[in-house]
Amino acid sequence: MKNVTVLLINLIFLMSGFVYSDTSHLRFKQLTIEAGLSQSRVSSIVQDSKGFIWVGTEDGLNRYDGYEFTIFHFDPNDSTSITNNVILDLAADDSGNVWIGTTFGGLNKYVAKTGQFINYRNHPDDPNSIAGNRVSSIHRDKKGNLWLITDPKGFDYFDIKKSTFTHHRHDPNNANSLSQDEILSFIFEDSRGNVWISTPEGLDRYFPSTGTYKHYNRLKQIASLARFGVEINSVLSVFEDRQGVLWFGTVGSGIMRFDPQDESFKPFLVDEENTASTSNMVSAVLEDQNGLLWVGTWGGGLYQIEKHSGKRTRYINSANDKGSISHNFITCLYEDRTGEIWIGTDLNGVNKVDQSATKFKTVSADPENSNSLSSNHIRSFWEDANGILWLGTAGGGLDRFDRRRGLFKNYH
Repeated sequence: MKNVTVLLINLIFLMSGFVYSDTSHLRFKQLTIEAGLSQSRVSSIVQDSKGFIWVGTEDGLNRYDGYEFTIFHFDPNDSTSITNNVILDLAADDSGNVWIGTTFGGLNKYVAKTGQFINYRNHPDDPNSIAGNRVSSIHRDKKGNLWLITDPKGFDYFDIKKSTFTHHRHDPNNANSLSQDEILSFIFEDSRGNVWISTPEGLDRYFPSTGTYKHYNRLKQIASLARFGVEINSVLSVFEDRQGVLWFGTVGSGIMRFDPQDESFKPFLVDEENTASTSNMVSAVLEDQNGLLWVGTWGGGLYQIEKHSGKRTRYINSANDKGSISHNFITCLYEDRTGEIWIGTDLNGVNKVDQSATKFKTVSADPENSNSLSSNHIRSFWEDANGILWLGTAGGGLDRFDRRRGLFKNYH
């Protein structure tokens, strides 16, 4: 069970009680220009099959080996170099190759075996070429093929083995086509094989099996949100959690959760007390291996949210603290295969959660406090679905520990 594995790592048993990691005091390792990053504005982060971390910026592609960056720039004298320095999105395949969306250079493929780049550009006289040279979003599907936003010309589906592009466009004479060709931020395939596209009109859901669309736009309020007075528009980001629920980050409306079981949208404000807060401008969402929700905002910093309790922990930049997050404008979030969380920012590079600097809390028995641990001799533990920790002690019975409130309840 994954939760038990996590607790085995995070919980240290002692004769004087126990120690557990306190995620409310996370520290960050800042990887900025000073650390060798080519430029401070980060668009995308991805890990390849060999373990390298790739970072896209507005001035070059960066590969990080854990110690230093290798930078790839356009070289007009080298036909195998990357074709543009402004990187918009990244995706990695199982062969160690990295796919790169650029502003004016089309789609690039970094070939791991040769260290060279292959370019796919639009050719006006070839209708089978990629639709446009601005590739702002890349999503790799279950078959290993690519869904591509080719602004301002809708989206393409790239069959890698056949090396063919299928174009999807708005048809003003067909209400069942893409709502418009200008696409705002992302294209994403969910676990059911549906493709979601963010447009200035809201959301389009494309069903590849039938070639049909369903539109969720600001011109017509979605019935399930009408009672909240909320409309779906200006959707910036999307993430699907392990239950199949889609979390859509919006401009100013926090997060909209879409439950595919009943086809309903439900609002989720990051900052519940101040609805106008920049914390409700959600630019990135991620659920990590432990079930914690990470939310990147446009100006409000980074949030860590416990889904079962709703507890929110906020991380913002502190100018005099190099262990704080480097900037409050978050562009992307990524979890690598080891569970490390990487955060891209708009103006100050990359951050990584610094596990080595994570603070710990020690909990010991206090005979004069009925809400404390009953015994310092702990023999077993278990975390339930609500995040409650159950501790078996030697002589003190069973303890129930609510980490959010810091309270114990003893059962003899």
